[in-house]
Amino acid sequence: MKQSKILFSGLANAGKTSILKILDNNLEEISNLRPTQGVQHTDYKVMGLNTVVWDMGGQISYRQRYLLDFEKYFQSTNVLFYVIDVQAEQFYNETADFLKAIIKGLEKLNVEGIFVPVLWHKYDPHIQTKKHELEQKLAPLRAKVEKILSKTPHAYFETSIYEPYTIFFAFSKGLMQQVTQGEVIAQKMQELAAEFNSQGAVLLASGGYTYGAWHSKEVQLVDLAKFNRIVNDYARVLVDGSFSDYVILPLTDTADIAAITFTAGDQLVTCCIMAPISRNSERFSKELLTKVEDLQKILEVVS
Repeated sequence: MKQSKILFSGLANAGKTSILKILDNNLEEISNLRPTQGVQHTDYKVMGLNTVVWDMGGQISYRQRYLLDFEKYFQSTNVLFYVIDVQAEQFYNETADFLKAIIKGLEKLNVEGIFVPVLWHKYDPHIQTKKHELEQKLAPLRAKVEKILSKTPHAYFETSIYEPYTIFFAFSKGLMQQVTQGEVIAQKMQELAAEFNSQGAVLLASGGYTYGAWHSKEVQLVDLAKFNRIVNDYARVLVDGSFSDYVILPLTDTADIAAITFTAGDQLVTCCIMAPISRNSERFSKELLTKVEDLQKILEVVS
């Protein structure tokens, strides 16, 4: 597959570089970060996909430069992650204006096929206790952003460096937009969950990146968040050569997480599902392990 061009854009101090440090598992560097000077380029191979990520400094002088020499920076972009600091209410209008200028520039360049994930960033645990108040403040900005992106394929994600799985999930969704048949994987997760009477299933690459996921509308949100956190943590520490084919991870009083791990090409992959505690563990593991070949075949769409 050809290399994809991924941009991280937004105002200064929105958290763009911190997000990339989370993806690199370099948490110790976050506290010492300085404002990004201009554009920093990094090559990644994630989930079998080749990408080059542009971390675009958000100071006003740089933003003006990007807009004046727009084609140099934005031509051939596949995914534009636009990062908004939800805690910086004083900059809401400014960030909406910058996004609007970018989208207008893309329309003039006739850039086709671009996908824009909007990251409502710094949606940290301590402010989630005041979610209603925050949402009231965000409502006008959300409306502006939706109007700006009305003709552009986009999606919204609430992210926080204190909940890394939210960042890995958002980044993965952006990357999987480049896979023509990526929706097939999500459909397979739904089928797998139904077969095992599960409320949720997810397929992840080692490192914590999500190929596809499905969950029931009936699942409790607190349980779903815990499920996502545990499986992401598990995938991030998987090491080729030392993994177990099948493990059980505790989840709630009524459900565990059953995880099977296998190789797909040169990737290490894990499939995790919510498993009722009342199951016959030995039989359950044997039946789940029979799905490895099917999952390996479904991953052939990512290439």
